[in-house]
Amino acid sequence: MKMIGGLLILAFISCQPSREKTEVATESSLPMPDPQPSKPAPTAGAPDSFVGLTETAAVDAANRMELPHRIVERDGRRFPVTRDFRPNRLNFVIEKGMVVRVTTG
Repeated sequence: MKMIGGLLILAFISCQPSREKTEVATESSLPMPDPQPSKPAPTAGAPDSFVGLTETAAVDAANRMELPHRIVERDGRRFPVTRDFRPNRLNFVIEKGMVVRVTTG
């Protein structure tokens, strides 16, 4: 009986969100996007190649490359996302219609 109780406690603790410190970018630390993107097409192996594209262009490119993707933040508003780690999934941060940051996972 004690073993079951201990396992329940461990299961409960492992389900708690981590308390890792998260860096929050300020508006002044974000790169200013080009009003007219003149970038080459994004490449599947380089998430940063999506930075500077419009949201529509980035989503279209990710769809063409069959890369899983999602918008995690738009104009400072964060969206609820799952915490599962998928190394090939792109997470787009959008400011004023432009991709300003891309992470994977």
